Amino acid sequence: TLAPADSFDAFPPGKANAADAWYDEMLVHGDTVIVIGYSYADTGTEVNRFRLGADGSLTYRDTHYLTSSDYYSEENYASRLLGDRLIFYTPVPMVWSDWRENLPTMRRRLPGGRIGAETRLMGASDIYFPRTAFERGIAPEILHTVTSCDLSAPQFTCTAQGVAGSWSRSFYASQSAVYVWTEAFAPWYLDDGEEKPDPARLVRLPLDGSTPGAVNVSGGPVNQFSFDEDAGDDFGDGVLRVALRGDSYGDGMWASRLAGGEMGLLTIPLAAFTQGAGDLGSETMRKLPDPGDRMFENRFVGQHLLYSATRYDDVGTSHRLFVVPFAGGRISRIDLPHRAARLDVLGRDAVVVGSTAGGGLGFTAVGLGAEPALQSTFILPGASEGESRSQAFFYRADPGSNGDAGTLGLPIMRDIGRRDLGQYGVTAAILFLRRDARLLAEAGELTAGQPQTDDNCIASCVDWYGNARPIFLGGRVFALMGYELVEGTLAGGRIGERRRVDFSPTS
Repeated sequence: TLAPADSFDAFPPGKANAADAWYDEMLVHGDTVIVIGYSYADTGTEVNRFRLGADGSLTYRDTHYLTSSDYYSEENYASRLLGDRLIFYTPVPMVWSDWRENLPTMRRRLPGGRIGAETRLMGASDIYFPRTAFERGIAPEILHTVTSCDLSAPQFTCTAQGVAGSWSRSFYASQSAVYVWTEAFAPWYLDDGEEKPDPARLVRLPLDGSTPGAVNVSGGPVNQFSFDEDAGDDFGDGVLRVALRGDSYGDGMWASRLAGGEMGLLTIPLAAFTQGAGDLGSETMRKLPDPGDRMFENRFVGQHLLYSATRYDDVGTSHRLFVVPFAGGRISRIDLPHRAARLDVLGRDAVVVGSTAGGGLGFTAVGLGAEPALQSTFILPGASEGESRSQAFFYRADPGSNGDAGTLGLPIMRDIGRRDLGQYGVTAAILFLRRDARLLAEAGELTAGQPQTDDNCIASCVDWYGNARPIFLGGRVFALMGYELVEGTLAGGRIGERRRVDFSPTS
């Protein structure tokens, strides 16, 4: 069936003003639903937990606040769920006051709305501060904090580690560690244009609590998709691969759009991450073709790195995708019939999504065999993407197909000109495509039945990203669009509506 079971405000009961926070993330662990946001009133990351009953009922459990400044990125998220461990990235300023007063803490919201006493999450020994910077008297700007919370414990308990660095940063979580890249930072008295005396660093924080390690680097990643960890085998021959640009400012809000400069693939043996932050040999860096100083996208798919760069104002020109095999050899250059705004995984291959010169939305499947090549392109006229973040796209491979056949879904927007409604306007539908024998074909759309409900952003907003996504659950297909959840039926390569439910506010 498809019937409403329950609904509950995503913020704490009794909170007078929910407009002082943005709630952007939701995770489910067992019977616990975790809603995460940033509260400007409480100056910290807000973590709300709810209990999900067997009948679908929702019951408020607790709220905690983690010390943080605003961490939002238009491409990355603050949290990761790894087994029973909930991981947060939060930046904490180390300037303007005594840094010891700014060490991360956790506070619990008490009955009646009062905020309890602070519990400190780390001490000075939990901070990675480069010796060279310390000896030169260089004051870091930000403490890049990684907080680990145990969801299996009766109480919400957390510990934290930090990396002292500059405002620029990127972070990536693997199954074994969290990596923080931070750009070189310098003393306040350094003149503009003067070489920074301390290098950029990539720090590895193991999730088992062992000693952090670091390497000195140059350039920087663009976002979390610039990283790929290969844990190796029992002999410990693991590596971390990082796609770097010569000029990169990390993935703080809008910063990834400014990346440019030389392009390279860095392959770092995990054993190289030592306590002393040593220099890497030249053999770890592979120079790659420069895609230009434009909107940059990168993604690791299988045994390949894919990247492309496009300007928003050059949709009518040729666009090129670079495909780099890890094993070495020739780098493929594939001409695309549209720009590359999204790179994603399509079974054992890849898909490129982006706008066309004629105002359409293009999907191109790229085969990643011995000779990478364009396989199939589908163009949807008069449409654009309706969601900017990674979870908007989903591909479900058919059983036993190795991914060569399956169904993909992506939110789209028809009313492209309505920029007064935000960057992405109103999401009109979820587009579904079929892939058979590696060829793309339209399967149809599940559409929203009514305009966006204006509830002053209590539960469903459109901001710099959208409010929709496809959901494949077992053998069922759903489209979430604002307050509507629509179930579809896929038969004969076509999608049709089966039923829908509407959670729009009634008052």
